[in-house]
Amino acid sequence: MAYDKNNLARIDGFFAGAYNEWVYRSTDNFTTVKAANYLSNAFDMGVKAGDKITVIEVATPPVMTIATILTCTATACTMSQTGVVPST
Repeated sequence: MAYDKNNLARIDGFFAGAYNEWVYRSTDNFTTVKAANYLSNAFDMGVKAGDKITVIEVATPPVMTIATILTCTATACTMSQTGVVPST
């Protein structure tokens, strides 16, 4: 599945805009989503380095991966996994 900008949403902002928290839902796994050119319009939506993102892989069972945005430009964002929340 390709990136869908409608599945990326800011869910919270902290410390007067110092960093934001985002969520992205997809059938794609985290390895696909973290590819540098996957979140193609994230910068335009306000994503920036230091932001947190929770990537929810809609699967059976669902997988929730927490990551930190390392860099984000008009054409690409990179991220680093910081944790996985297992399904029970």
